Amino acid sequence: MSRRYYKESAFTDSANDADQSTHQLQDGDIILLTTDGLKLAMRLTRAAREYSMSSTRDTPYAKRYRARNNVPRWGGKLDDIALLVTLVRVNYE
Repeated sequence: MSRRYYKESAFTDSANDADQSTHQLQDGDIILLTTDGLKLAMRLTRAAREYSMSSTRDTPYAKRYRARNNVPRWGGKLDDIALLVTLVRVNYE
């Protein structure tokens, strides 16, 4: 890896490089915190979902399943995609 690439990569980012903002939150607000890699993550998630629904794609999940269970299997596993959402609650009991 070239020195120039390394210096401009995420490996050199620090907390001081983060964007900061202040917001007035209310009960019921939903907060999503994302990185600048969100667009790439969305593309990867779409591809992973398509692969997981394929009955012919030989995915890492299918390979491990066949190795452990000695059963023919191709395709993916639908529950491999997750999303974290924060819901603001005031005086929650």
